[in-house]
Amino acid sequence: MFLYAIQHSRPDILAKQLREKGYKEVYELQAGIASWIGAGYPYYTTVSSELTPAAYKKIITANRLVLVDIGTRYCGLCVKVKELVDSLKRKNDPSYDIVELELYKNTQLVADLKEIRAVPTVILYKDGKPVWERTGLSFTKEDIEAELAKAK
Repeated sequence: MFLYAIQHSRPDILAKQLREKGYKEVYELQAGIASWIGAGYPYYTTVSSELTPAAYKKIITANRLVLVDIGTRYCGLCVKVKELVDSLKRKNDPSYDIVELELYKNTQLVADLKEIRAVPTVILYKDGKPVWERTGLSFTKEDIEAELAKAK
């Protein structure tokens, strides 16, 4: 039996339970599918990426400040981070742009970045270079706003 989840904790729990029930061959994808894709390992899907690597690079280099939110609607923490990012979007601050990437609709792009180890991941780019990055929900809206203000 092969188990994986978006993040790392759920397969560990299920694998342990299956082993306790007598299953001999239980394999877990360590760190989850988000880490697998983000590390650039092969991932096959019938869904085409919405954003090409070239288009992504153009966005982050053509704008002075770009906040990128990488997550998926299947992840509870990702939904909470999306709410934070959406609240920043509603401010309509012209000093920065926001890009939201759905992991499963941009798997090739995320794989090409080879930097994403978990979702949600939020990256702030300044002049095309990452200046701040957070994974999980280890930050608040105020933290993002402070980083944006510092980067301006």
